[in-house]
Amino acid sequence: MEVGMDELRQILDKIERPSKEDNLKQVVLEIAEVEYSFCVKLKSMSLDYPKFIKQNSPKNKNLLTEYPIITKITQNLNQILNVHSFLLDKFVEAIENWKDNDPNIASIFTKQAGFLKMCTTFLGEKANYTNQLNAALEENEKLAELTRKYETELLSNCNHNAHKSSESMPSSGLTFAFELDSVHQNIVRYNLLMRRYQNALSEEKYPSEYEASVKAINNLQSVSQNVDHYLFQKAQKKRMLELCRRFPDGENLLIIPSRNLIHDGELIKQGRKDKLARYLILFDDVLLVCGISLLSNSLDNSKTKTYRLDEYQVECVEKIDYEREFKLLTNDKSNSFICDTKAIRDLWVKKLNEAQEQYIENKKNKEQLLPRQDGNGQTSNVETRNTTAAVWVSDKKSTTCMMIDCGSKFGRIIVRRHHCRKCGYLICSKCTGEAPVPSGGSEEKGNSVIQKVCPECFIEVKAKYSSVYEASKFRAPKNFNLKRMRYETGERSIIYEKVHRQDEVRRWAQMMDNCFAIYEAEMVCSTC
Repeated sequence: MEVGMDELRQILDKIERPSKEDNLKQVVLEIAEVEYSFCVKLKSMSLDYPKFIKQNSPKNKNLLTEYPIITKITQNLNQILNVHSFLLDKFVEAIENWKDNDPNIASIFTKQAGFLKMCTTFLGEKANYTNQLNAALEENEKLAELTRKYETELLSNCNHNAHKSSESMPSSGLTFAFELDSVHQNIVRYNLLMRRYQNALSEEKYPSEYEASVKAINNLQSVSQNVDHYLFQKAQKKRMLELCRRFPDGENLLIIPSRNLIHDGELIKQGRKDKLARYLILFDDVLLVCGISLLSNSLDNSKTKTYRLDEYQVECVEKIDYEREFKLLTNDKSNSFICDTKAIRDLWVKKLNEAQEQYIENKKNKEQLLPRQDGNGQTSNVETRNTTAAVWVSDKKSTTCMMIDCGSKFGRIIVRRHHCRKCGYLICSKCTGEAPVPSGGSEEKGNSVIQKVCPECFIEVKAKYSSVYEASKFRAPKNFNLKRMRYETGERSIIYEKVHRQDEVRRWAQMMDNCFAIYEAEMVCSTC
């Protein structure tokens, strides 16, 4: 191998340097120099490094035998070197036989690009290899010392000499572990160099070579995409395994290999009274909202809600006081989630919406291929009508009943808070009635449950279902004809009022008819 590399270097040195006007040949020579530089580095890392460690190991002790991870890495690099040496031979051969009227570089990639996939397995294990190597270096001072000496005396000198002939080859780091990244970087670099070659080609002068360059670029892009997809899938499987281990029993039947993980993270759910930690896991077909154990920080299967991606709606209010929040509206229960920053909120909203759109599109495609049939074997085109549950207004958002003209002030014992199950508003006992409220996203009779409702929702539900349900299913509130206050989230802004010189109490302000109105809570009807 060493003789071969020396011979190739001599051939490249003998080639006459192209003029500045000959841009095409300059790019071709640059491609060969880049490949030569990479092969020199691979040769040093795969052959010189283990040889250096073995020769300088302490007496009666072989560090390569004690730490087999070095052999495993260098053997992989040697296999990759064989592929790139083959490509280098092809480049040098093309330059030696160069004809200005018949360039022939693109054919190398149209025929041989597939060999670059051989690095895929190594790249998939690279992170693991790097961790094992770093652990070995931390454990054995002599191995760390020899590695640093190799990096300084051989690897650094190898990079310096190789870069003399290639300005496009980026300056490399001086650690062996860091240089492992160059295997992946080189695949991307081929694509960039081939595009430069195509730009230097005249489509009119070299039509066949230009056409071949298009095919070569497509082949290189395909290789790069396949490698990236493999690495992404491997990383996702690793992440899914980590999520499985967060459940007490070590697994969750909903986290299965056939699912693709899209996004996950811990958010804060705005509960009725308190803020609760929840862990959201977004797959390509379902969304998991998991409870988190306070003691062990593990995920709680018993508190995990599962939603198909077509079962929710995402809403957010673009107001400064709500810039970190979004609402997840579902059939059975809707909630507000709070993120650490607006950027994280925006990313979650984007991921949830994109995943939903893709899921619905895939579902439609499947239904076109396999249309649903009813009980009589006839094709059914009936679409399910879904309604989402209202988000309950947090107890802290109002200190009084939210029905206009009621004004009952909430207390801990005498006047308790209730929530209308249809609109989510806070109401007092006098404004609380009962009616069959649709649940589960369906408005059919069998899916309605007798729930607490406010006066306005009571009238709406009774008008719609009085002919379906018997009168005993309806109980009118004492304050029968009251209406809900009309409030758009974000109309009021938070301010603080100083009390007794030190404490600050949160207040809400709103401009109304050229007046600055102050409210005790965000959604109360009357001012302070």
